[in-house]
Amino acid sequence: MKLTSFIILSLSLIIGFGSVFAACRCQQQTEMTGTMDISQPANPISVSSGENFTIILESNPTTGYSWHLDRNLDESIVKFSGSKYVLPESNLDGAPGKEVLMFTALNRGTATISMFYSRSWEKIEQPAKTAVFTVIVK
Repeated sequence: MKLTSFIILSLSLIIGFGSVFAACRCQQQTEMTGTMDISQPANPISVSSGENFTIILESNPTTGYSWHLDRNLDESIVKFSGSKYVLPESNLDGAPGKEVLMFTALNRGTATISMFYSRSWEKIEQPAKTAVFTVIVK
């Protein structure tokens, strides 16, 4: 009888945690609506002054890697607003998710957003990946 109670309690906890996990994943994905989402560095980003936009890149922090913003961003034209990680849609261990980097266009002009993908604790000569975006603010 005690084993049956234990199994029922365990299943209830698993289902409960699964529901919380699913709700968190849903919330993370819906928070991105209302902004322009970009994932292709080859295409210039054209935005109006005051407009928000996000750059979404594949990322896997479980390996220690994450995207880092180059310090040469012209913040008189484009302001970095923050970042967050969106969990992978796959339940496979080690599956990559998405790193969402949020920006606001401030003033007219052209700015370059340069990023590199690396482990923060490693001294690197060459990052694992780089991404360079051109932003045109109208």
